[in-house]
Amino acid sequence: MRTVKEIKSKKNLELGIKYLSLKKISTKDIQNDVVEILGDSAPPYCTIANWPKEFKLSRTCAEEEHCEGRPTTSLTEDELKKGVDFILADSRVTISHNI
Repeated sequence: MRTVKEIKSKKNLELGIKYLSLKKISTKDIQNDVVEILGDSAPPYCTIANWPKEFKLSRTCAEEEHCEGRPTTSLTEDELKKGVDFILADSRVTISHNI
């Protein structure tokens, strides 16, 4: 018998939703079952409704994929400190940015 902790794990939830969506169970019925089992800790309907769409696109899990390119934040604490120190050293400095 599974423990409550195992049932509540995201991976098991994903697998359950994938299984039910493959059986052509409506997302509303899936949501009702999830809310019945998890109560207040159940994910919102929009999340549960999105996962079957992702699985149909051949995604193996509902987690976001890594995107190439610029990171979510390109400013580090070290770079920020360098910029503040630069400005405090000479407040009359002019910075131009050429594109």
